[in-house]
Amino acid sequence: MKCLTDIEVIGGQVHPVPKLSLQNPLGFEKIVERLQDIENILGDDYDLDRLRELVEADKSGKAMILPVKPGEYIYLISLDSEIVPCRVGNIAAEEWGMSFEGAVEGFGPYRTGPNEKVFFSREAAEAALAKEADHE
Repeated sequence: MKCLTDIEVIGGQVHPVPKLSLQNPLGFEKIVERLQDIENILGDDYDLDRLRELVEADKSGKAMILPVKPGEYIYLISLDSEIVPCRVGNIAAEEWGMSFEGAVEGFGPYRTGPNEKVFFSREAAEAALAKEADHE
């Protein structure tokens, strides 16, 4: 998205400068709409330093959005084509991707490996099983 402001340094001080004329009603309206969009995302109580930190982490490849959080379930397909729910305890970033540690009801602790297919909903696991059955 194109920035609607720029900065200019005057006497060693950084000042924001609108790229659109504030005298032009359309320019002012665009700036206000963009600010409103940003505030709708961030809410009333936000920390710009924290936001900057998150954006920089994302740009440098250090940030990721987790598909589930600890306490939620992932679904695995067993060797005998059964859907197995696994309650997530920990999520780790590995060289090959994400691994999930948790507990499989009735079997105990579990950790996913690099070649294991993990599904984030029972429906997705069921669809994969159905697709696999169609190919057989």
